[in-house]
Amino acid sequence: MNPPFSEGKIWHNKFIEHANGICLAPMSKSYWFYDVWNRQDLSILMPTPKFKFVKPNGKPNSIFMPVILYAIGLQGRQVLVRSNLGKVR
Repeated sequence: MNPPFSEGKIWHNKFIEHANGICLAPMSKSYWFYDVWNRQDLSILMPTPKFKFVKPNGKPNSIFMPVILYAIGLQGRQVLVRSNLGKVR
């Protein structure tokens, strides 16, 4: 899931309710981010600062803020680990 960065809480709550998958989210000073960081049932990966998105034209594009990937479930955790994008906790 890659929700709009401006509406993190709404999408975070839906993701937690769904209880399966991987979410890309901005690092934030909000309560929903604090919840993500402190949950025991989530696996969290913070990619390197050089993390880039790829535009539809195939060209890489840097992003303006740090992001995390977080997963619920064993399959999501395994995908994060195999991605080699960073340490998973």
